[in-house]
Amino acid sequence: MALLLAALLLCFIAGIHSGLRCDDTCVSVGVGGSRPGPWTDYRESWQWTVQFWLAASTVPLAVLCLGLAERRRAGLRFLAAALAVGVALAWLVWVTFEPQPRNVPVALVRLWGRWAG
Repeated sequence: MALLLAALLLCFIAGIHSGLRCDDTCVSVGVGGSRPGPWTDYRESWQWTVQFWLAASTVPLAVLCLGLAERRRAGLRFLAAALAVGVALAWLVWVTFEPQPRNVPVALVRLWGRWAG
């Protein structure tokens, strides 16, 4: 049960992280598709989507782990739990070491304004 709660929390955090894309300060893709800055400066970068779904995949793995726990399948349950934790750690490492978008303060101010007001 703790694994499922952690997976849901991770999915929630990943949703917030995905929502902090560059928004209005995004850089347009240049002629010929050249991108002068890091991928975090582009709203349409595929990495945003992959990051979110990587984190979201921990939820079905945690549910699978719970289902296997009820059937007393210890080996498969351990495998599902290890996969969920491994995927969560992969997401955390990726997000930690991704290039920072230039508009992080702007995005945080907008997010705070949505919650506060």
